[in-house]
Amino acid sequence: MGQASEHLKNCASVGDVKREIQMLCARFGSILRIDVLLARRGGTRQAMCFWRMESREREDEVMSEFGVGRFGGDLVVIVDLEPTDAHQPVPSPFLQ
Repeated sequence: MGQASEHLKNCASVGDVKREIQMLCARFGSILRIDVLLARRGGTRQAMCFWRMESREREDEVMSEFGVGRFGGDLVVIVDLEPTDAHQPVPSPFLQ
């Protein structure tokens, strides 16, 4: 995600990721929805982030600025998160 991935990789939780995406996208308009799913791949914690902006035009601007992709109509980016205790389970996003 280019320069934005530098900000997101410093996040340690779903809340951190959501706040950072909101801050990065604020100048492009309102975010209508953000979904963040956590995963662990080879010991690396990752966040899969899906969100929608107020209009397709705003989404196109975010895609151009940050190099994010689109999946199923949502903007999407996958980012590695700050490491935590390797024995700590990945929390379920459904329990938040």
